[in-house]
Order: sequence, then structure tokens, then C-alpha cells
Amino acid sequence: MLLLAGWNDRAATTDIALADLFIKSLLRSLKQVGLLPAELLMCNTESESVKPYGARDDTIQKIQELRTSRRESIKGGQVTLKWTRGCQLAGITPSIVKKYDPELYARWYDATF
Repeated sequence: MLLLAGWNDRAATTDIALADLFIKSLLRSLKQVGLLPAELLMCNTESESVKPYGARDDTIQKIQELRTSRRESIKGGQVTLKWTRGCQLAGITPSIVKKYDPELYARWYDATF
């Protein structure tokens, strides 16, 4: 059996305490019935770079590629690249761009942006 418990920086103190209590209670129950694991590993994952909120690194990169494609498509004061086609070329869905870069979404056809 593998049990992994974790929380982010913004977790409430009561939630952390409840998780700690649950794990201690579970281990105590396993020990009482003779099922305590031979090896108990505790690890601290705080050193890992985890982004619990916001866009993933690959999403940020794709949005940047989308911005570059759009910029390169401006000809005669107009954006010639269609919104959905630009998203397809960058490998990202329009809804993800709208979520993480709403200004790009809103001003896509504004050549002064």
C-alpha cells in the first residue's frame, strides 16, 4: 500500500492537522493488526518545483509561440493569421489561451497590440 499526502502553500492549518491526524491514526491501526509496513518512507517534497496554480511551462511557451506567429503575420496594418489557425499552429486550444492570456484573446485582430 502506498499513501501519499500533500498540500500546497495555501492549505489551511486545520486541513494539514487533519491530514497528519489521519496518517497517524492509519499507521496506528495498521500496527495493531500486524500490517505495519516493513519500511516507512517519509519524504519532503517542498524542494521540488511544483506550480500548484497558473499555467504550466509548456503552456507559457506555446502562448509565446502564438504571440510570435501573430506578430509575424501582421501585414499592411492587419493581422492576417486567423485566431483558431494560430492556436492550431502553436498546438494550444483557444480556451487555454483565453484563460491564461485574456488580453491576447481579446485583442488578437488589433494590429497595434
